[in-house]
Amino acid sequence: MENKNDDNDYLLAKRNAKELYTKIEKVWCPALNDFIVFNCAGFQHLLRKRGRKRQENERKRRFGLLASAKDVIENPHTHMRYSPKLSIRHIEHHNKKIAKESIVDFWVLSQNQFDGSTIKVIVRKFGHGRKHFFSIY
Repeated sequence: MENKNDDNDYLLAKRNAKELYTKIEKVWCPALNDFIVFNCAGFQHLLRKRGRKRQENERKRRFGLLASAKDVIENPHTHMRYSPKLSIRHIEHHNKKIAKESIVDFWVLSQNQFDGSTIKVIVRKFGHGRKHFFSIY
């Protein structure tokens, strides 16, 4: 049986994370020489992965890390790794399924913390779109 206090703790953590996320809007990233926007896709990825809900403790952990995302992105000395991926989406066109290929760009920005841990922020960009926050771990 689930504890009501656990439910309330989770809902409070989610609400606080959403408020923080909404306030950020966009951040200048010296490593990428561009603004990183915080759109709904990034927040949804904190909650879900490949359409499936993440475990509650994993969501709460990522909510807690969210406060560090801006610092990692703004840090001119952050370590950056670029990773393009081929994305294949199946779309329906005139009742036929068509595979549409496109390149999706990913950057991993990582920053070592004083306690020896590392925070990684994932930035994503579809085609000619804008770079946006995608995840943190």
